[in-house]
Amino acid sequence: MSQPSPTRIQPVDLERLSPAQKAVAERIAGTRGRVPGPFTALLHVPELADLVQSLGAHLRYGGALDRDVAELAILVAAGKWRSAYAWNAHEPIARRAGVPDAVIECVRSGGVFDSMSPRYRVVCDYALELVSSGRVSDPAYEKTVAALGVPGTIELTVLVGYYSLVTMTLNALGWD
Repeated sequence: MSQPSPTRIQPVDLERLSPAQKAVAERIAGTRGRVPGPFTALLHVPELADLVQSLGAHLRYGGALDRDVAELAILVAAGKWRSAYAWNAHEPIARRAGVPDAVIECVRSGGVFDSMSPRYRVVCDYALELVSSGRVSDPAYEKTVAALGVPGTIELTVLVGYYSLVTMTLNALGWD
């Protein structure tokens, strides 16, 4: 997926931040090392950007899900919502986390998950059901709880919802 330039809203100028924007930008950079694209849009509303970044920081850096599982779920959401920005940001992270190339390519192409390991298939099935219908079937839920436990299933659900929020925001603002 290629990454287009923003078309509806320009990023905030990181050299000209209000005090409120600057405080939030420092918190974002503190966990992420920089202020990535989505936050340069969200910083137009610093209070909202702070709430979003706080949840995202917990899910990415403080969550209990294994990184490969979390990054795979992020790719499912990015792929479903056709977010080139999110896909391009997280594909290399997923590779570094150990997600096999064949699994990434299957998600990218919208392939059938049957050839994946059971662990990855459970995550992909659950995430895809959730982003496709806003719900998850009893069988998918039960398999996910068996694989990740209740806390892991809750975290996976919130992670998929969070990245749906991020990708929908990017899409609506013309960043994808």
